[in-house]
Amino acid sequence: MKHFAFAILLHLAFSSRTIVDAASLSNTQIAAKRKELLSQREILVAELMEASVSDEKNDARTVKAIKEFDPANEETGKAAWEFLRLLSSSPNFISEFWQAKPLLIRSSEVKEITKMDTNWVDGSFTLQRDLKLLDGSYISGSRTDDVLRQGIKTDSWAFRPIKSDPTQPTTWAEVEDALKGGTIYFNSAGSFWPSLGSLCRLTNYAFGLPTNVNIYVTPPGSTVSVPPHTDRQDVIVFQTQGSKRWRVYSPPKRVKGKDPLNRGKAGDVLTQSDLGVPLLDIVLRRGDGEIRIALCRFYFVGQLLRIF
Repeated sequence: MKHFAFAILLHLAFSSRTIVDAASLSNTQIAAKRKELLSQREILVAELMEASVSDEKNDARTVKAIKEFDPANEETGKAAWEFLRLLSSSPNFISEFWQAKPLLIRSSEVKEITKMDTNWVDGSFTLQRDLKLLDGSYISGSRTDDVLRQGIKTDSWAFRPIKSDPTQPTTWAEVEDALKGGTIYFNSAGSFWPSLGSLCRLTNYAFGLPTNVNIYVTPPGSTVSVPPHTDRQDVIVFQTQGSKRWRVYSPPKRVKGKDPLNRGKAGDVLTQSDLGVPLLDIVLRRGDGEIRIALCRFYFVGQLLRIF
């Protein structure tokens, strides 16, 4: 069970101003958009790498969150804060990517941006050290339903609790069973794992926005982690263990009576013809980060590659 793919998702609560004007793109437009995204990504990453590390003294609440992110190594928390601070204060990021475009930052780039020896993303949440703390706790997450795991329907947003009785402690056997053949997830994970609570606070201090963190865990060999869908918040994805394939799409045409911020859920289905050609088709590897800004403007489906 040591090769599961982990992704920590930081959900930044920030509504889009432009969803009403969103329109689907042709394949030609998507190809041009891909080139534009690649060029703009390179410019932004170079800017972040050249940015000066702040010599300002952090306030007491930031210092506390830095220390609590990784009590065994304060440098990890410092690197996390520096990355988030540089990103949130980047004029290029704010003007070109925020509320507009997805952004991929690779593991090696994370280290160069923070100018520190540690990659704070890599291993910041693992099965062996963190997920196994569920055993004997009262934390209960959710798992994809059998209709999705068995391939009966791969476009249904169907989940159920990991355990049947929430009044009883969670056992590791229940977690292992839930991981057979599909994804499990834990919403509001910052309330359960202190390190993730610290990461929420650091993100909130950097961006000035309410922040929540969810954990998604998917076993190797799965075809679909979760169906294509949209959310009501902006998202930063950190791949902390394993690897996972993500596809990023431009918005499909608006449909009367369907919430553009809640597509692919509550019985709504986004088909491949609705999605078209992906803007990005990437594999996140351990230590990478993907900033999926304004999910209401870009539609996503995550499909898992076999972990190696």
